[in-house]
Amino acid sequence: MFTLSTIPLAHRFWEMEGMVAFLEKALVQEHISLIGGLAVAAALASMRRKAAVIQQ
Repeated sequence: MFTLSTIPLAHRFWEMEGMVAFLEKALVQEHISLIGGLAVAAALASMRRKAAVIQQ
């Protein structure tokens, strides 16, 4: 949640121009992909935990 909440506060690429805006947008995309990767990892861990409980 912290990473997601910092995007509109720290990376205001829509107010910038040129290369600075491009670099800030790239950082935002990097943060979003990190959030997505962590969500997938959490979902897979949850599925694995449920599968282990079922096998017992």
